Amino acid sequence: MLDASQYSATPVYTLLDEASQGRIGIDQRWLRAILDRGPAALEDIIRFGLQPPGEQRLDLTDDLVAMARYFADPRALGYLTEVVRRDPTEIPDDLNFALPAFGAAAVEPLLKLADELEEDQAGEVAFLLAGLGQKGVRDPRILALLLDRLEYDLRDGALCLGLYGDPAAIPAIEKFLVELPNDNQLQFALNELREPSKVEDEPFDIWASYPEVSAPDFSVMDEEARVEILRTGSDAADRAEAAHSFFTDDMSDDTVRALLAAARGDSDPVVRARCWETIASHEDSPIIRKELQQRLDDASVAIEERAGCLVGLALLDSPIHDQAVLLYPQAAIRPKVLEAMWRSLDKRFGKYFVAHLDDPHLETQRIAIRGVGYLQLRGELARLKAMWSEEELREDALYAFALAAPSDPTPSALRTLLKRITADARLSEDETELVMLALDERLRMAGKSPVFRPLGPDDEED
Repeated sequence: MLDASQYSATPVYTLLDEASQGRIGIDQRWLRAILDRGPAALEDIIRFGLQPPGEQRLDLTDDLVAMARYFADPRALGYLTEVVRRDPTEIPDDLNFALPAFGAAAVEPLLKLADELEEDQAGEVAFLLAGLGQKGVRDPRILALLLDRLEYDLRDGALCLGLYGDPAAIPAIEKFLVELPNDNQLQFALNELREPSKVEDEPFDIWASYPEVSAPDFSVMDEEARVEILRTGSDAADRAEAAHSFFTDDMSDDTVRALLAAARGDSDPVVRARCWETIASHEDSPIIRKELQQRLDDASVAIEERAGCLVGLALLDSPIHDQAVLLYPQAAIRPKVLEAMWRSLDKRFGKYFVAHLDDPHLETQRIAIRGVGYLQLRGELARLKAMWSEEELREDALYAFALAAPSDPTPSALRTLLKRITADARLSEDETELVMLALDERLRMAGKSPVFRPLGPDDEED
């Protein structure tokens, strides 16, 4: 696996391929290693971009378009127009900014593409050509195409002509206004052609879209690759994420052995902690329970690892109350202690979650919200409901509310609860799925089968 220290000596094509497979993080370190090569990097960027789609696990189109925009080298036009050709009705937003930056050089390839497409597919290409007008490009072929567009789709054509800004289109707009004097889009286009709005280009900051450091995308990596990172990765955060990626996944005996080896021997206590948590989520044996308890009780063991063992024991339904209360005062591990508390479902921990519902530390606050839900602290439902209006907390609060709101744990009662939450919270499609997941969790906790997802072959009807 590539380490960030190796990026600068790694071919650009390899950096792109590794990122597309999820094996390295898409961050500023990765981007800098590519952009520092200067325009020489374009050959690999274009070659990679022109590979048949579907061979990568992650789609890097947005990143490649941003790089092409950054270099603003006409050599990239062939790739950019190919992106449009692949799906002319759904093009990346960045292309609306990238292609106009090429000015007159973009006219020929876009006109050629427009000629290849059926009229019902050419709307986005017409919009891209119209955007060239903002760069002072005037070409009679563009005007003719946009006037044809006006005939085919009145409002789309008017929008494009207003954007293009060529006064020669005024008679055509006025002609249609005679028939449709109250059409807002036509009137707007006419105003733009007579008195164009001043559009100030904002400097393109490619760095703003990338975090300084990002982990590999373990969600798209296969088991073998994740185990390799766990065993040999030089970055402790990556090893910890690799271990955690198996928390809800099936895993082979080889992976279990790798997790045990790392839990007992990794140099970093957070990695060891994540390994113990993951092992406990899958393996329940007297040997594992004993080792977790011994490490938790050993004051010489790093507190991060002890916190991971606490979570592991909670997952195995072992008593953790006394040790959790003992470790709780240590701020560095408090989020993990609170996680262990809610996983234990021990009602005695309720006061700890209430105390942190307004915690300034976001992670701690989110875990407290989760605890209120799992322990069904119904006295806090009004506070959860108030959090629906807070963007950073809305999903956590919806999930917890669905867990805690009064209802019998029966399919019919929970369907009624879902309707009530949907109406009160005005759920989006994704939020509805989240709430259904919480309601299925309530059924699971009551020893019943889920009803809001299709039954699998191992599930049984109620």
